[in-house]
Amino acid sequence: MTKMGWAQGSLIEGGALDPSFPHDLYLIVSQTCDILHSDPEVEPDVELLGLTRLTAAEVVTTLKNGRNPRKIHFETNDGTTSVWLQTSMQDILLLDRKLLLNPNLKSNLSVATPVLTDLIKWRANRYLRPAFPDDFENVLRHNRKSEKLKRKITREKDLIDQIQVAIDPFGELPSGEAYVIDFLLLVEPEVFLDQGAREKLKTLAEEIETLYQNTPHLEELTCRFLPLDRVTLYQIKDYLRWSPHDHLSFGDTDL
Repeated sequence: MTKMGWAQGSLIEGGALDPSFPHDLYLIVSQTCDILHSDPEVEPDVELLGLTRLTAAEVVTTLKNGRNPRKIHFETNDGTTSVWLQTSMQDILLLDRKLLLNPNLKSNLSVATPVLTDLIKWRANRYLRPAFPDDFENVLRHNRKSEKLKRKITREKDLIDQIQVAIDPFGELPSGEAYVIDFLLLVEPEVFLDQGAREKLKTLAEEIETLYQNTPHLEELTCRFLPLDRVTLYQIKDYLRWSPHDHLSFGDTDL
């Protein structure tokens, strides 16, 4: 298998497998060391993501770059032509590792390293991303405010390294209570030192606070920005990493 070049990110032609594998292509997401393990009893299978080809017209912008935690559209190529593909969290399968000895399985398509990295992170985030209370997410969605929030954050996304959020109480709201929320926009030190960037971040923070004034079930929402080199783990021990793409796009219930 080593000589055949199998590794994490290799693509398999769906038509070369039996009909129980219905997708156009399959991406090997198992680690390379597991694919090449010497003992088939220890590592009997490889994990695959089933991929479906898309036309350019079928590509959805909000499904690119890992924005959606359940489905993703991404681009690959055969050396000359771009090919768009789709997969979802449900499209995971196992393949008997011994079948990789068949040289006819390998596709002539390839996945660029940055795209593969994004796909692996997207898959891992299924299990790693924080689960926020439904009531908290519904507060942010109230009266479609979440759409405005996403647009504002997206506008300055190149300035922001990550977003952390603290919620009190952290849980579903008891009757008669309201949330206190603090958003913390963390930026690279050089961004913080840039006067123009600071002005944009200040405007963004003020716009977010204004957006959520007079929101039901919300006592207070504050938004600040700080450079990464001035934030300690102790300061953010009660914060969780938050993304508008992961936590605002996939519910339709309002409080």
